[in-house]
Amino acid sequence: MQRANPESSAAVNNVSSINDIYNFLSDYAEKLMHDSRQTILQTFREPTEQFHYHNYQSMVDKLKDLNKKYPNITSLYTIGKSREQRDLWVMIISDQPLIHEAGEPEMKYIANIHGDESVGRECLLLFIEYLCINYGKHDYITQLVNNVRIHIMPSLNPDGFEYEYAQNVHAQGLGRLNAHKIDLNRNFPHVDLEYFQEKIDVIVPKQTNDESKHELEPEVRAAMHWSMVYPFVLSGNLHGGALVANYPYDNRVKDSKEHESKSPDDRTFQMLAKAYSHVNQIYF
Repeated sequence: MQRANPESSAAVNNVSSINDIYNFLSDYAEKLMHDSRQTILQTFREPTEQFHYHNYQSMVDKLKDLNKKYPNITSLYTIGKSREQRDLWVMIISDQPLIHEAGEPEMKYIANIHGDESVGRECLLLFIEYLCINYGKHDYITQLVNNVRIHIMPSLNPDGFEYEYAQNVHAQGLGRLNAHKIDLNRNFPHVDLEYFQEKIDVIVPKQTNDESKHELEPEVRAAMHWSMVYPFVLSGNLHGGALVANYPYDNRVKDSKEHESKSPDDRTFQMLAKAYSHVNQIYF
């Protein structure tokens, strides 16, 4: 009989410990979906600043202030610049914000891709503060920050927001677009979804853009490059104006009126959409 390998035993114990942590986080998420939600929410610390909308400079000041107050769990960086040369800021929140830890998932949140959809922008600013002030004070938030590397971009379209912020009447208009009058949400490379009957329920995405005819805006190029630099396993994009939780592929299958545009991770995305909607009670 061979003697047990101590390194192998340590690896098994480490995996078991990690599973325990993610089970703990999952249990909390489950509780937030049900009647115990309000009881749990009352155990979190709340930001004390009176709510107000932040223009670009006050948003940057807020991010820098939080980074200064919580340097051990935050890192502030920019992925590029907008058409009008405003930085596209991102805040990392994690116990080791400057390190990609093996086995630790990385995820990103984006908001304000449409300049006039400002609620998501404020939600992400509050979310950053929420995580910071509860770290070390609440076990759930502490475990979340210790075991997930979270990247948060409050505004992908700061130019559009600045235009909209200056208006007296907020009907849908130019504030939705970037400074080049382009809808950033529709500027990403177009993808056709094709159904292959010989393979069971397989939807294959095919990029169809001719780069010479389709100019990518700097904000879009920056977001695409960002997604290639970091190994994100999950992303969320906060919009405004409709009560839906969309997930991939969320598009029409080419030459078909009946096939769903399912991605290979369809069941996972359905679970996530359901969890998100149940936690946000306005959906029901």
